Amino acid sequence: MRSSGCGDVMKSLTKRMLRAIQQLHLDETMIRASRLPLVRNVATSGWDDRSKELYATLHDTYKRILEKNHVSLRGKNVLEIGAGASMGAGFFFVDEPFNAWIASDLSRSPVQDDAHQRHELALARAVAAQKGVSLSELVTSGKPLRYAERFAFRKLDTGRFEWQLGASFDIILSNAVLEHIPAELLPRSIRNLTRYLRPGGHMVHIIDLRDHVNMANPFHFYRYSRVAWNRLTKDTIFYTNRWRAGDFLSEFGRNGLRIVDIAVVRAPVPRFHEEFARYGKDDLAIARLEVVLQKPLEKQGKRASSPHYKGRNP
Repeated sequence: MRSSGCGDVMKSLTKRMLRAIQQLHLDETMIRASRLPLVRNVATSGWDDRSKELYATLHDTYKRILEKNHVSLRGKNVLEIGAGASMGAGFFFVDEPFNAWIASDLSRSPVQDDAHQRHELALARAVAAQKGVSLSELVTSGKPLRYAERFAFRKLDTGRFEWQLGASFDIILSNAVLEHIPAELLPRSIRNLTRYLRPGGHMVHIIDLRDHVNMANPFHFYRYSRVAWNRLTKDTIFYTNRWRAGDFLSEFGRNGLRIVDIAVVRAPVPRFHEEFARYGKDDLAIARLEVVLQKPLEKQGKRASSPHYKGRNP
């Protein structure tokens, strides 16, 4: 208990230090500090007391976007990419009639170590109480913890195509994920996600186009050249590919995806490096992009194979 208490104190002090650095607008200091093991562990720790509220908010956002665009979950196979070390927002959809909800991430399954099992169980209990459903509809409470039949977690690298997932999903979701994929891998990732989507299926991507170092200075990264930015942020939690909204929309179009709906949030544009001069001011001003896409139905006589993806425990 003593070591756990010391760890909590260190985490609290580290978070205060990071907030102070942010308030002083010492962005490059923040990036360099993020390479320190303690800071990295604090910044990437998956579950804390705020997690339930964050996942609930993400559920509300996904639900709002899906309902606005008349995308039903009934009988659907859903893939959420970049979900982190938790089933997260997926749990909050337990009262929806989907077929399977697959949370995925580059990291390992969140039920493979004791700490994450405790966190997942705590989240599942909170959601079950809020939704008025049985805990068994989310997880089994024994050891090892296992997800209920409709839920599964899958380790997934979107940059590598997994043929068994081809045309498996009706809906693909992401929140603040695509901006973190290295620029050289992003076209391949979007192509693979398109191949995972069934004809007629939908994607919903929420893309945070701001500088992630200091949200109060959302476009600070415009001042850096590509080489300087990559050198500064490579292998840190603050790396973003700095694609603009127009880049994403063009790449979606190249993959044959139809834009169903777009919503954006804008912010003032500061001075920028000459490499960004090729963008229009409207594109540079977009700080957040919500986009709904649809994969066209195949022409009559050409049907894609659509394996029935069942939820299964890791």
